[in-house]
Amino acid sequence: TNETLMSLSNRANLRRNVSDADIVNIKALRRNSR
Repeated sequence: TNETLMSLSNRANLRRNVSDADIVNIKALRRNSR
């Protein structure tokens, strides 16, 4: 059970990191478009 929780938490962290990077990229694209 602990291993499953760890894997889920790791996946959640990876998703958060990816989402943050995507947000930064979107902001950069908006600045370039202007």
